[in-house]
Amino acid sequence: MKTKLITVGLVIFAFLIFGCLGNKGDVALTEPGSNRKINYNGIELIMEFNFWNIKEFNGSAELAYYRSNNTIMFYANLSGVVMKEPHRYVQGYPEVIYGYKPWTGHKTQGDLPIKIKELESFEVTLNYSLWHERDLPINLAMETWITAEEKAKEIKEGDVELMVWLYSNSLIRPAGSKIDITKTKIVVNSTLREVEWEVWLYCNALPWDLITFRLKEPIKSGEIRLDVTPLLSTAKEVFEENLCRVEKFDELYLEDWEVGTEFGGPHSRSANFGWQISKFEINDGR
Repeated sequence: MKTKLITVGLVIFAFLIFGCLGNKGDVALTEPGSNRKINYNGIELIMEFNFWNIKEFNGSAELAYYRSNNTIMFYANLSGVVMKEPHRYVQGYPEVIYGYKPWTGHKTQGDLPIKIKELESFEVTLNYSLWHERDLPINLAMETWITAEEKAKEIKEGDVELMVWLYSNSLIRPAGSKIDITKTKIVVNSTLREVEWEVWLYCNALPWDLITFRLKEPIKSGEIRLDVTPLLSTAKEVFEENLCRVEKFDELYLEDWEVGTEFGGPHSRSANFGWQISKFEINDGR
């Protein structure tokens, strides 16, 4: 059994965030669209300053890696935000990536991509916290791209975006329609719990199909450990039972695993938030 240990830390309180301005990390990204590979104890990750739907803004934001304590910090203090495509609702998804991301073609070392049917388990451990201004639409979400072609160069019909929302406020909701509730067991702060996930489906609207699992009781901070395979099994059933474009879900490739925050909306002109992840482990059972 092989375990990939990814430990990442970020700041969450405003006084720490603004203190970072005078304390640059070993690797610091301040330009939207920039990305950088980092080596964490021999494990490769990609930091991506992903403001994919922002045309312009005032203020500052930074994604930085501090080698001395193996932390990655992100903060944003934005105003005057102008979106490229307001109908796409969210403004960005600053993130950390493990695996291969089709949109950029960037890949880390490790075992992803892997066919869904070859996964014995896919357990993710994440210790995180998040702060944000009250009126900002925001989530803290993990996601993966699941594709028919290994190391796909583009996302197309028959491919899947699968999201796992651990936290979201009332100002943001998944795309599509809520079609079901499913239950799984996860460990929260060392306690095994059964939790409910809303299942949201968005088919035949984008070039790909999107399924989102959103916790009914959001967790804004804490340590969670969950096996993703029950959610993958539910996704397979959903695509078999609904008129989407996904065929032979088990034959598709799970390309990567990402963690970040979707934020903002068509009416949001400012964004003030930060997040912290102090533990990130992936165990694929091999």
